[in-house]
Amino acid sequence: MLTADHTRSVRPMHTPGPWAVHPVVARVEAFDALDPDGGTPVCEMLWPTELRTEAETDANARLIAAAPDLLQAAKEALAILRQGAPGWGVAKDILGTAIAKAEGRT
Repeated sequence: MLTADHTRSVRPMHTPGPWAVHPVVARVEAFDALDPDGGTPVCEMLWPTELRTEAETDANARLIAAAPDLLQAAKEALAILRQGAPGWGVAKDILGTAIAKAEGRT
């Protein structure tokens, strides 16, 4: 994890990722690759109502689940862009991958 001065910090203040949308219940969970029992709930989604469709609820959950990846991608891209123009292609790829996950395209 990069800090504002582009050094590595020891641990993020938020629940570490990866996060994923639970396949059955309306919640986002943080998964530990070493924990075969599943994830730790990060947030629970409000069920669809007349004001919010199921598709919108699912999209909200995907966006929340992608938050750690989006944050990391933004930090990495910013560090690359601060180094100058040659890193633009790499920064674009990092951001594109994170955005695709947030939009449910991966």
